[in-house]
Amino acid sequence: MYLAISSSTYNNLFSESLGELVINNLPMKLLVVDLEKVEVLQWIPQRPIEKLSNE
Repeated sequence: MYLAISSSTYNNLFSESLGELVINNLPMKLLVVDLEKVEVLQWIPQRPIEKLSNE
């Protein structure tokens, strides 16, 4: 399942350091869409989450 977000939301939130932290550390897949043209601009697949070792 993908979370669809507008291009303006992606540019304002997910392109900043907090947004990058969320994308890199939470299991989510994103679709960036242009609401005016009603088209998908970018598919962002789920990124692997690094597991903490107990060593």
